[in-house]
Amino acid sequence: MLTNWMKLGLRIRLLLLMAACITCLLGSTSSASAAGQLTVSPSPFDFGSVLVGQTGGGNQIIATNTGDALVVLAPSTPVSISGSNPSDFLDQPGGTCIANAVIGVGGQCIVGVAFRPTAGGSRSATLSVAASVGLGGSGNLTGLGLAPQASLTPGSLDFGPVPLNTTSSIQAFTLLNEGNATLTITSIAKGGSDPAQFRPLAVGGCESSPGVFLVLGPGDACDV
Repeated sequence: MLTNWMKLGLRIRLLLLMAACITCLLGSTSSASAAGQLTVSPSPFDFGSVLVGQTGGGNQIIATNTGDALVVLAPSTPVSISGSNPSDFLDQPGGTCIANAVIGVGGQCIVGVAFRPTAGGSRSATLSVAASVGLGGSGNLTGLGLAPQASLTPGSLDFGPVPLNTTSSIQAFTLLNEGNATLTITSIAKGGSDPAQFRPLAVGGCESSPGVFLVLGPGDACDV
C-alpha cells in the first residue's frame, strides 16, 4: 500500500517531469525558429543627379544581420543588381559582402556602388545580397541621368521665289533644349545640295558674336 506521503512524492516528481518536458519543447521551438536576416540600408539610396556617361562618386550600401542567428553569404556572386536599369549602377571592388562570408547577429558587410547613367531621366535598380544560410536582403537604388536634348523647329523653311542675286526676307529656326542638362553650342553649319545659297546671320540669335555661341539651360531656346 502507498502511503499518502509516497503518493504526494510521486505527484511532485510527475509535475517536475512534465515541467521539464515543456521547457525542453519550448527550447526546441525557439531554436528551430531562430534565423539570420539581412537588411539592406539605406533603401532607397538616391545617388542624385549625374551627367549621362559620367560616374558619380562611389557610395556604401550596408547589409546588416538583423536576425537572431548567423548568416552565411552565397558561395558564388552573393551581390547582384537587377531591375529597370541595372547597367547604370556599378558594383565596386573592395566590398566585404563576399562569397561565403559569415555575418554574426548584428554584424554588417558593405557593398560599394557607383552610378553611371546611360540615358537621361529617372533611373532605378534593385541591389540584392544572397545567403546560403539565413535570409538575404535587398534594397532600391535610384538616380537621375542628366542630358541635353536639342530640338530644331520648324522642320523646314520655305523662302519661296527669290530673284537671282537678291536676298530674301529673314526666317529662323528655333533651337530648344528639351533635356535636363546644359546644352553647349559649339558651331552652326550648313549642308545639303546648295549650302552656298543660304547664309546665316552673322550675329544674333544662337551666335551672340562671331564664333561665340550661347549656352542653353534646360528649357532655354534661341534662333538660328
